[in-house]
Amino acid sequence: MIGFATDKILHSMNVGYALHEFITDENGQPCDYVFIDVNPAFEKVTGLLAADIIGKRVTQVLAETEADQWIKRYGPVAFGGQEMRFEQPSINMDRSLRIHAFSPAAGYFVTMVVDITEETRHKHELAASNELLYRFLNSSSDMAYIKNHEFRYIFVNQALADYYRKQPEEIIGKTDFDLLATPAAKSFRRTDQKALGAGTLIINEEVIGDRIYESIKFPVKLATSNTGIGAFIKDITANRRNEDYLLQQLTQLDDYAERRVMKEK
Repeated sequence: MIGFATDKILHSMNVGYALHEFITDENGQPCDYVFIDVNPAFEKVTGLLAADIIGKRVTQVLAETEADQWIKRYGPVAFGGQEMRFEQPSINMDRSLRIHAFSPAAGYFVTMVVDITEETRHKHELAASNELLYRFLNSSSDMAYIKNHEFRYIFVNQALADYYRKQPEEIIGKTDFDLLATPAAKSFRRTDQKALGAGTLIINEEVIGDRIYESIKFPVKLATSNTGIGAFIKDITANRRNEDYLLQQLTQLDDYAERRVMKEK
């Protein structure tokens, strides 16, 4: 079925390769398949050795339940011309595999197998890291967001979602003009553009209604190679009122002291 040169290539490449032939029952239905050929890379990534499986049926190599699953999966490939790609744990479950299955001729199928254990591990680590970061940002009462280069939200924490009285997914993709009154939206856009244009962190105070907010805004490099805007926003209304009250008290104290001095003179 394969020429000498092709056979040499298949048995020297780093991608796992296996050729199988299906067996049908008296009704012509696929009921088993035989391992015809495998390369060393297939042995390495699956743990199935050529000496143990060549010429044997899958029902002789694997447990009945597992063999039945593979027969049902690969039958449409060998007889229906389907081509499939999927990810699957290895037989001993210590590796993650990416499998490409196709049929070179009716009744036969080939599996090309790649070990993606490290890739899968990195994906899981990244997902765990993202989840940790998301929990960290959501644990803060300060609002946080990331907008793309079009000033559309691509991330918001729960505090910002609560401010808008929406779920985070209801905010993603929207701009401030979709969510705020025009004056407030213009103020936010102006400071977003200022941070983007400056290319560095800037701190602003923004008044919305009767509240005062301190915003720390900074450029964020996005996966699309564009630059977006990140921000942390804190409600400092109470702080400002306390400062104003303290300043008022100090002013009154100064006035009182000055009057006492003038009176004593």
